[in-house]
Amino acid sequence: MTATFKGKRSTSGIEHILLDIFVFALIVAGIFHWHCSQYNSRLLQLYQDNEIEVSWEKQHVHELEETVNNVSSSYDELLKQNMEISRRLSEMEKEQELADEENARLRIEVNTALANLRGTRGFKVGDVVELSNPSRHDHNKLQVLPPFKVDKRSSDGIYQVTRVTDGITFKHIEEKFIRHYAPYPPGTEAVCNIGEFGLQQERFVPCEIVTYYAKSSYGVMMLQGQYKVHVKAFQEIEEHDVEIPVWKVMGKR
Repeated sequence: MTATFKGKRSTSGIEHILLDIFVFALIVAGIFHWHCSQYNSRLLQLYQDNEIEVSWEKQHVHELEETVNNVSSSYDELLKQNMEISRRLSEMEKEQELADEENARLRIEVNTALANLRGTRGFKVGDVVELSNPSRHDHNKLQVLPPFKVDKRSSDGIYQVTRVTDGITFKHIEEKFIRHYAPYPPGTEAVCNIGEFGLQQERFVPCEIVTYYAKSSYGVMMLQGQYKVHVKAFQEIEEHDVEIPVWKVMGKR
């Protein structure tokens, strides 16, 4: 009887141990499952965060692309507008040049007419004139005629004049050798002083009248006008355009 009782007690102890082991295993499995669940939740959260970040980056890149495209379109439009403005300005400059040439031509015609009218009444002190001897004029060869300024006039029609290109005075000039100065029209062959005023400072070169800018239509103020001339190649001088005052130009008539 005693042996049988001990055996049953031993079996019951083993069952308790196995039960404890099973419970412990369940606890460990639960803890492991909880950690795995937490880890998976973190991974899922990281993945979702990454998805959101990538989506935001894509949206940002798309917005940047749209901005670049808009800026590019605006730049192209501005470039077209700038080209159109440049073209219109170029046309306006050409129109202005033509208008200036036409105005210069009209001034010359008016000045010539005024000079012809004044020539019938003699010359006054301060008039700008030219000296010319018609009897010595070779019609096959143009004369270089510098402008002069009338300094004095006697009662018998004798004049004293000063050549404005170098300041040299000429006396006892008869009225028949004097005529009023009229600006040279475009295309006139001339001799231009591209140097300074004074002895051994002048530099005379061949040139051609491009246009005339009037300061006054009569009197000594005519000398304050300007010619735009085309200087021709001469010795070491290269051809070029330049604006110079009236008194530095001697036209051929």
